[in-house]
Amino acid sequence: MKKLFVLAIMTVLSVCAFAEDKLHSFQVAAEVSNYKYREPHTMNLKAFPKAGFSIKYLRRSVLSKELLEEDPSFASLEFRYMTGDVDYTGGRFDGTPLSLKGMKDYYIEAGLRIGKEYHLSYDWRVGPYLGLGWRQLTNHLEQGGEGGYLRESRYFYMPLGFDFRYTTYGGWDVVWNGEFDWLIKGSQYSGTMADAVDIGGVTYDLEPNRNSQDDGYGLRTSLKIEKAFGEKIGIFVEPFVRYWHIQNSDIGYKRISGTSWAVEGFYEPKNYTWEYGLKAGVSF
Repeated sequence: MKKLFVLAIMTVLSVCAFAEDKLHSFQVAAEVSNYKYREPHTMNLKAFPKAGFSIKYLRRSVLSKELLEEDPSFASLEFRYMTGDVDYTGGRFDGTPLSLKGMKDYYIEAGLRIGKEYHLSYDWRVGPYLGLGWRQLTNHLEQGGEGGYLRESRYFYMPLGFDFRYTTYGGWDVVWNGEFDWLIKGSQYSGTMADAVDIGGVTYDLEPNRNSQDDGYGLRTSLKIEKAFGEKIGIFVEPFVRYWHIQNSDIGYKRISGTSWAVEGFYEPKNYTWEYGLKAGVSF
């Protein structure tokens, strides 16, 4: 009986050690979210559901050839793709109200994060990290016809965050993640399918227009609950919230012709993005 008890304890401990006893690990997840984008007094975009997937690779003991307790460093690579039809509420160039439904929309994210994990106790660990990230959002608002346009936002940013992990004796991991994303470089592209559009007696020669939009930040948090099954595979669910706060861009220019040719400045207004949802997947 005593031997069986000891064997059971050793089995539980081996399950609990699933995440930290692997030099290489992967996560594959499906994601679904409610997405809202807002430019105050200008436009709103909403998408529900927005759905996609993410893939994450984690390497522990980055400075060593094998997994070592004295080398608690780690590095991760992550890729995410999310898509969903958006409903647009805003206006045309001349201020006429405009509402569109079912416009195609997607975004792609990729990032590298490097950090170090500290054991606070047997059950508790914290892993601060920093890295580099890239995000591209594409809105196909040109599908709405006259006055619509293709819109692309690109962000290059630095994530600074932490993973706060609690491991239970039953093979469960609970991980709280918090992250601040400092926008290093942003750009906004606007273009249409037509060479020119006549709106209100003014002809807009809508050449592709790109604005720099470098002032802003992102915030994100999640709570992952993971269950390991042996030493090879685990499953998890992870509710999350993601937020972007971007200030006004610089001023770009488009050619406009009415009775005579002129040049008019355009800028991308400040905007806010909220996304909250759930991801679920497997780790191996």
